[in-house]
Formats: sequence, C-alpha cells, structure tokens
Amino acid sequence: MPNRDLVRRRLFKGADLPGNEKPNAMKSILLSFTLCLSLNLFSQPLSTEEVKILDSLLMVDIPDGAPGGAIGVIRNGEIVYENYAGLADLESGRTIDERTRFNLASNGKQFTALAILLLAEQDLLNIEDDIRKYLPELYPNISEPITIQNLLTHTSGIREASTLWAFQGKIWWKHSFNNKDVRQILSAQNDLNFEPGSEKSYCNSNYLLLTEIVEEVSGQSFQEFSDQMFAQLGMNATNFLSNHEDEVPNLARPYFNFDTWTTYEWLSDLHGDGALFSTLADQLRWELIVQKAIPDQLSASILEESQNPILAVTDYGYGLEGTEYAETPIRFHEGSTGAWKASFRRFPTKNLSIVVVNNSGKFGTSTLANRVANVLLELPQINPVYELGPGPEMELLDPEECLGTYLTGAYYFRFVELDAQLYLQRPGRPDISIATEGDGVFYEVTDPDFKMAFHENEEGQRVVTAYYPTHHSFDLIETVEDYSHITPEQIVGTYYNDEIGASIPVSHIGESTYQFDLFGESMEGDLLTPNMIGVDGDEIELVFSEDSDKRVVEMLYHSGRVRNLRFKLQDTE
Repeated sequence: MPNRDLVRRRLFKGADLPGNEKPNAMKSILLSFTLCLSLNLFSQPLSTEEVKILDSLLMVDIPDGAPGGAIGVIRNGEIVYENYAGLADLESGRTIDERTRFNLASNGKQFTALAILLLAEQDLLNIEDDIRKYLPELYPNISEPITIQNLLTHTSGIREASTLWAFQGKIWWKHSFNNKDVRQILSAQNDLNFEPGSEKSYCNSNYLLLTEIVEEVSGQSFQEFSDQMFAQLGMNATNFLSNHEDEVPNLARPYFNFDTWTTYEWLSDLHGDGALFSTLADQLRWELIVQKAIPDQLSASILEESQNPILAVTDYGYGLEGTEYAETPIRFHEGSTGAWKASFRRFPTKNLSIVVVNNSGKFGTSTLANRVANVLLELPQINPVYELGPGPEMELLDPEECLGTYLTGAYYFRFVELDAQLYLQRPGRPDISIATEGDGVFYEVTDPDFKMAFHENEEGQRVVTAYYPTHHSFDLIETVEDYSHITPEQIVGTYYNDEIGASIPVSHIGESTYQFDLFGESMEGDLLTPNMIGVDGDEIELVFSEDSDKRVVEMLYHSGRVRNLRFKLQDTE
C-alpha cells in the first residue's frame, strides 16, 4: 500500500491564495494594472467520492520511497482540490509539498507569450512585426515576412536548433547551450522548413527567439523581465532558469527508473521554450487569474487575448493548444523535459482548470490530467478501444503475394522470406518472425496481438494496415518503383552542409543498405525509392546530377522539425 504519510492534501471551501501579498510595482514597461474584476462565483466543493477517486488516481503510480507529483483543481474561481504525494529528493527523504518546485517544461511557453503581449500593450512591438526588425541577422535571403505571430503559433518554418546541434554531434541536454547559441546557429541558416504562415510545425526555436525579442525591446534580460512579471502576478515561487548553476529552492529532482531510481544533473541554459520552475500553488494562482477570480492582475484585454488562438492555419495561440474534449472546448498544453512532466487543462465553459505535475519517469501527467477531467466532467473512465483487426467489409489480399516494401513517409515495413520463414523488417529494429492467421492477415509470432492486413485502396495500390490493442491502426502503401539501376557508386561519399559545418559520410554495406555517420554515431539507412533513403524513420532525399553519370550531388534531410537541410557531395578528386 502507498505510504499515506507522503500525501499532503488540502481541501478548500474558499480560495487560498499563497503568495497573494502585494508585490512592488513593475517598471513602467509592464504598466500598473488597474482593472478590478468583480465576479460572483460560488464554490462547488468536490464530493467525498470525487476526492477519494482523485486521491487514488494520483497514488496509483507512486510507490513507497519513490518520486511523485501533485494535482490541483480550480472550479468556479476557487481551489477545490490540492494534493501532493511522493518524494522531491530520494537522498534526503524530502517530501513533495506546496513549496516544491517542478520544471514545467513547455508549459512555460504561455508565460513567454504573455511577456510579448505585455510589450505589445505598451506599443513597444506589434505581433505582426517581422522578427528581423529586432533580430536583423536572421534569414537575410528570405523575402517573405517572418512575423512574431509566426513564432507564437509555430508557423514560422524555422528549424529546431537542437536537431541542428545534433548534426554537429552535440546533444542539447549534455551541453550548456543558451538562447544566444540558438540565435547564432539560426543566423547561419539559409532556408526554412516551409513558407511562413503556410502550416504549423511545433518547434522550440520559435519561443527561444521570442525571449531574444523581449530582450531587444525591453532593454532587460528575459530573466529580469519575466521575474518582474511573475512578481506582479504574485507568483513568487516561479521563474525561468537561465543559468543551470543557479540553485532552485525546494527542487523536485527528476528521476528515471531503470531497475533503480536514477537522477541526473540539469545542464541546459535554454529557457523561454521551457525551463520554467514553479510550484503547484503558483500555477493554481495563475489559473485563478485566468478565471478572473483575482482582481488587479492583468488588463481584461490582455487576459482575453492570451487565451485565444491567433491564426486560422492552427489552433495554437499564445503558448496554448486548443481543441474539444468530450465536446467541451478546452485550452491546454503538455510539458516534458526528461523525467519532469506537467499538464494543464482549462475548460472555460465549465470554469474548470486542472494542473498536474511530477518528477517521476514512472507515469505521465497527460493521462492523469485526462482521468481527473473525466471524473469532474462526469465522463466514464474508459480506456480507448482500438480496432484489433480488419473488419468484414475489407477485401483482403493473400499475404504470400504481398511481400515487398510499404511506406508511410520514410518509415517502412518490409516483408521478406528468409530460409522459408516470413519476416517483418522495420527501421532500427531486429527482424520479426511473422505467420499467416488467415486470408490477408499476418501476425507477429512472439506478440500475436500485433496484426497486419493486406488490401487495396481506391487508387489500386496495395496497402498494409497495422493493428495493436494500445493504439490506432495505421496504413503503409507499397512502393513498386524499380531502383535496381541505382548503384552504390552513385551514392557513397561525404556530404557537407555549410550552414552548420557538419559532414555526413555515406558508405555501402550491402544490397540497398547504406551506413551514415549521423548525429555523432553510425546509423543504417535503406534505399526505399529511387530518390529516397529512410534513416530511422527520417527521410533523406537524393538529388541526382543531370549529366550521363547521374551521380548523387546533394542530399536533402527531412525530419519532423528540420526539413530541406542541404548536404552537398564534396569533391573527391
């Protein structure tokens, strides 16, 4: 049984506002907020049964002597539930309580966006300004506007800095990179992932650049500016960490469990995209402000705008995702940095907010936040039910006739016969022995729940649909292109990108398989089409010369957050 002494639960009939003392006025750039809100909100305490269920939801993944987490709930402008469990520090035995500070990771983006809104309210910037008004060294060859609005909504097309460093063999969390380093590596980039405003691609570089704009406009460091902002909000136990050597009081140390609980040191100085350290109590205070239950915090216009989406191309707004949950509008975000995770859910039409934080690699806060929401919205606690195999309406093909390679992007399933046995090959995994269950269906011999069914789509292409009890089915389409005319001599060599000063040596290791020295390690890639190699699910596009030799002269690297990164074949003569 869990050690109940580790649980620190507080129930409220009325709002308890830790840190509600009047702070010193911020500098003129933040303005004196004078609007007094008068709300007639009535408490709706949780029932005894709701409290019991929420307690059990928190404790289920927190064994004795383990790291843990906390849950807080705001309903109709009042804190109705606040629960702490587990250890903040295993070595000292310090328990998690209302003073404990967690890394909220990407949940900090809403406050970086708020800093931009405060500057906009003072007419010191406009979110439609081109970012090069403030960061002139970026993308001089890009003629299209790249606006602050594009950064806020992840529609800028700017590449992920951490991936660019990875090409140099540098892993961001093993180095003390800072926001100026982000600005420097992006200043050497000639291209974007896509035309600004045309689509959304979540990328931390956007919010790291926003901190640089705040500094350029305010004349202060982002740390100083945001510290004053949090003081104005009465969130006195909250700050972005811009120097990893600074002590975080009452820190919830992060722990993974690889047979035993293991912690690690925080080395990164990146902040604004994350690295927000805060208590649950301070985050509940912010939720009270959002619900307009605390007067004199923010002007009504800023508060209103901060909770809304900005562009039609995306439902992402000022550090917030937006959608519907059980047909109820929701604003939310997820944060994850190593073993630290954090989630919040806002249901504005229900005057309901939920905050979940932890320091444990044993459980995720997103699922826990949803389960809490299900209780409070009186929804059933039902795990998703996924298709376990093809339905009777699907016309299946004979698996024996469907051997070959099937793609979704650069991710592939390859079905082969080796020594009279059928195998499934996937990138980065060992070959899996498979068998036929019936017409058109394979299953994995060691995991029969994993099934694959073959059929044709409306375009007459062969498709394999994969099924598993814990996730949605997905399709891969057969590639029937002939790439036998592509020879290793056309591909092998060393390719170089001058934007990041990184090389990719490529060698041939057998049939259609090549070895890449990528991200500081050796990785295998397979030729999947005449002009595309898949490497661990990422796509490398081959660009051939137009002469008779048809030699590959360039490779374009495409992944989720970095696309069109050009590596040119170096002259070997």
